[in-house]
Amino acid sequence: MPKTYFEELIQERREERRATRPWLECFICQTPPTLEQCKAHFEKRGMKVHRDDYEAVCKKMHKDPQFN
Repeated sequence: MPKTYFEELIQERREERRATRPWLECFICQTPPTLEQCKAHFEKRGMKVHRDDYEAVCKKMHKDPQFN
């Protein structure tokens, strides 16, 4: 259990990223969107996409990352 405010923020960020990854995998699998398109798509749903996650999922799904 986190003890400091900073540890709470880090834990919250990790949990948010864990929630985003499966959705990101499905989204990229269906269409190879750009990072910017992914961010816009997930921001509408109150989720944040990180560039590192985007690139890792593209690699996992055998897609080339796309950037505007």
